Amino acid sequence: MSELKISSDIEQKSPLLKDPLFKAKLATFGEYEGFIRGRAKEIIKNLLDKASRETCYHFKISLKKGSVWDEYEILTCKGSIQMILARINGKEVFGKNAFKAFQKIPSGPYIQAIMEVTKIEEKVLTGLLKPVPRVAVAKPVEETKLPPVETPPPSVSREIASRILPSILNKEQDIRKLATVYTEVYGYRFRNLRIRLAEDVIELLMELRSTSSSWIRPEEMIKKLTYRHIGPRLDKWAKTKVPLKLVLLVDGKKLELAR
Repeated sequence: MSELKISSDIEQKSPLLKDPLFKAKLATFGEYEGFIRGRAKEIIKNLLDKASRETCYHFKISLKKGSVWDEYEILTCKGSIQMILARINGKEVFGKNAFKAFQKIPSGPYIQAIMEVTKIEEKVLTGLLKPVPRVAVAKPVEETKLPPVETPPPSVSREIASRILPSILNKEQDIRKLATVYTEVYGYRFRNLRIRLAEDVIELLMELRSTSSSWIRPEEMIKKLTYRHIGPRLDKWAKTKVPLKLVLLVDGKKLELAR
């Protein structure tokens, strides 16, 4: 791992990888390149190759040891790690401690590895890291206003059906791949996916089967799929906040979560 350096402010910036708003911005403004599966050494070699390029990358790595998965999130720019978060044996570590654990991956007891890759231009990332300036709000001047003309609101379902749903359906195969990867990460077997418009939300119905390797409850998995894995990706593809409802059928049991 000597090829990679770490940023001097890695301790201060790494907790941003837990910030849902920052993660949503990465998904929105980044260019998703897909995922890679293989052995841990192969995954790390691929990461080092991309991380050394003259741009920035966000990597999400899942590593299987026995029936347990460890996870890493890494943000690199031009051969330097800017942020790193590790979830090892259920515990989270940031910064230098996470980097020390990351260096041990090639010699670790991992039997399978999956890595998601998102490229983001350095100037775009710099803009995302800038603090939002506070704007002084002037005291409003009272004025006489005419009552607004009431107009019927547009049909929410019609807008979603004409603008958002087509962009989601266009990515159905990519959604299937994401669903397959992440349900497998949590030890479940993906069986089927259906996408439809249900009133004023996009509904994703996934059929899953638990296995002896399932290590997380479906009630927790549906939250991770909705807010961390699937939802931000749909927002990026649709270029707007997608009104999403995720429905899981796990061994015949139905769970629903709308955001």
